[in-house]
Amino acid sequence: MAKKEAKKDTKPNIKAQILQAAEKEFLWAGYAGARMTNIAKRAGVTHAMLHYYFQSKVNLFEMVFRQKAGMFFGSFATIMEQPLPFTEKISHFIEMHLTILKVHPNIPMFLISEATKNPDLLKASIVQDAENNPFMKFRRLFEKEIRKAVRQQIIRSIEPIEVLLMIFSLNIFPVLAQPILLATGIVSEKRYQKMMTQRGRHVTAFVMNAIKKI
Repeated sequence: MAKKEAKKDTKPNIKAQILQAAEKEFLWAGYAGARMTNIAKRAGVTHAMLHYYFQSKVNLFEMVFRQKAGMFFGSFATIMEQPLPFTEKISHFIEMHLTILKVHPNIPMFLISEATKNPDLLKASIVQDAENNPFMKFRRLFEKEIRKAVRQQIIRSIEPIEVLLMIFSLNIFPVLAQPILLATGIVSEKRYQKMMTQRGRHVTAFVMNAIKKI
């Protein structure tokens, strides 16, 4: 009986190992270039075991994407639900986004690449279960906050997507540009890290100034 329980307890660990290995493979090779044999090797499992848990590469990709999207956008949604002043919500959101980018710097390039090469697959992963989907939930909450701030005349009349694009572009571009900045010697690693530490404060000030009620 004890042996059965021990065996049962290993299943979540094996699944987590596979998901972690798949994330690395997808980020490194993209969906099209990722190989199930490489994922199995990274995870330290047999090919048969990999297919036991995830029957296809599509299923595995969708699971990895939903897991990451759930973590990222779930965190963003939580910020939007907090009883904070509008400016603080925007500031916390920007800081959280930058923290995620620091830990996962390859995510932006991966999403851009997959959105270009496999738009239908990426779209299916995002809009699946729209009611409970973390991305869709965050989007609804963010739009609600922006429209509320407009009604209260805290900010000027502006579409929520414009604010979101402003924040994402200001946060993401320095991450995408990092290899060029370092390779050309425009900034040192130490200087770059210092810039990124201060970026949240600067981006918040820029965004609030850009959308303020005149």
